[in-house]
Amino acid sequence: MTSNSLPPSPASLSIEDHSTISASPNATKLYGQLLQPTQPKYDDIVSRGILKESEGRKLFQLYMANANVFLPFFDSTVDTFDALRHRSTFCFTVVLAIALRADRPRTDPVSKKCFEEAQSLAARSLFAISTQLETVQGMILLSAHAERNWFAISHAYQMGKALQLPELLPREGEAEDSQELRPKLFGDRRSIRRIRTALILHQVEHEVAGGTARQSIGNAVKSSFLESFLGGALSCTRDMRIVANIEVVQLRDMTGRLLKELEVRDSLDGTVSNIVSHFEINTWFNRWDSVFQDQDYGVSSFQRSSIRLQRDYAFIIICSALISKLSEGNAEKIHPGSVTDEVKDLIEVTLMRSIKILGFITDDNDYKWYLQWAPTYSALFPAFTAALAFRLAKILPGFLDWEKLLSSFVSVADILGEYPYQTYSTIILNLARLTASCMKTATSPTSTSVAQVVDNSQPQNTTWSEAAGDEHTQTERHAIMGGESSSGLNTQCDVPADDFVWPSGPISQCDFPEGSAAAGGDQLDMYASFGIPDNSFDFSLFAASVQDYMDVDDSIIR
Repeated sequence: MTSNSLPPSPASLSIEDHSTISASPNATKLYGQLLQPTQPKYDDIVSRGILKESEGRKLFQLYMANANVFLPFFDSTVDTFDALRHRSTFCFTVVLAIALRADRPRTDPVSKKCFEEAQSLAARSLFAISTQLETVQGMILLSAHAERNWFAISHAYQMGKALQLPELLPREGEAEDSQELRPKLFGDRRSIRRIRTALILHQVEHEVAGGTARQSIGNAVKSSFLESFLGGALSCTRDMRIVANIEVVQLRDMTGRLLKELEVRDSLDGTVSNIVSHFEINTWFNRWDSVFQDQDYGVSSFQRSSIRLQRDYAFIIICSALISKLSEGNAEKIHPGSVTDEVKDLIEVTLMRSIKILGFITDDNDYKWYLQWAPTYSALFPAFTAALAFRLAKILPGFLDWEKLLSSFVSVADILGEYPYQTYSTIILNLARLTASCMKTATSPTSTSVAQVVDNSQPQNTTWSEAAGDEHTQTERHAIMGGESSSGLNTQCDVPADDFVWPSGPISQCDFPEGSAAAGGDQLDMYASFGIPDNSFDFSLFAASVQDYMDVDDSIIR
């Protein structure tokens, strides 16, 4: 991955069509004055010579062209390199850190230094007296691209509350807002920027909560508000993706309601298939696929391939929750010989959809390109999908296609291993080893059953730091983007994974909201399932101690 690399499809870029934006001359003039770039207020990694300015500008453009499509905070017209550098040293540093992580090897010293700087500024934000919008944006980005991110997004949420961002979003169950307030709410660029940030904060908090099996903090945003937001004079094409993301995470949150429907039934006959067939995700996909098609995005563009994957992810999440409910929270309790036809059909449909997802990730070049710029939860979903597929293959009577499953695991692990997601690559490689063991035993004359072999197998708990320290471990590089692949199951990254995780700090006493386990959340616990420690609960993501920053000058992080 180099700075000269280009995405495979220019149509995939989310570019705002400013010809459709209208605003009063006075408002536009004032907005331009507020964002007009000047010299940076504080020293940063560019002014200190850690990163050359020419390199920083290239990295900034790479971020805007690739990473900004996932969490589209920034408008490329006004959020320029100089403007963001002047407004917020913290957010500016986070943007460059994310770009460096995707563009350079993990051993790159500048990338490591930039992440350390971003982490240090994040730690200072814990004790800041005041904050600004860009500080919240930077904290959301940093938490979205971290592996141990629950407390980070909780901190971002608290910072957002200080700016009253959650209060901007009317929630389901609340009284309708006055129609007179809406023109004022959507009438100027500053308000639109605040609403965009509030919506992305809502989305990322829901994604992180689901990925760590916790209950999300905020209730669903009213659909009428989302429609009004898109219909505003200052809305643009990238706002469509924001709203689509909000809607799909709220659809996934319907799991609890669907499970309650199962509880009140005297008989399960026909219930599961009825619930799945009436799940609104297909309606959501058809509507947004048509919207993006009308915006001239091709069928293989990132926007359309992304919502196709999100539809399939939502489908297997709700199905896995139903299977978990039917098996009293433990799918392994379902004995292959006692599976009803309805449950068998549900397991088979979910398994086939999971394999389809893994195949799509392997084959779609556009999506593979953008995956290297994706937030961490986008890499968690393939790991969850692989784990779910393996579990379902164990209990599905007569499942024989272990070779296809193994091939899918190895291919996806190769892709994630090349990108900044080695932890999830390790999880899928462990699954591949177990699958290979199942294949050997299934063909053995003395084998009893695949399920017994898997139950007795111990997944290898090989962290990347341990692998790096083992002199006997063979290093295997895969040129995924060049079309080369390998069927080998042993791989190793260049440096220990902990190089880029948050250093420990004795500030675990800080009080952040702690949610209860979400319905079906046990299905998402990859760490517990495959021997990798779950560090999500550790408050190790902020770099410094209380003593170091009690008297900090908080203006530098703004």
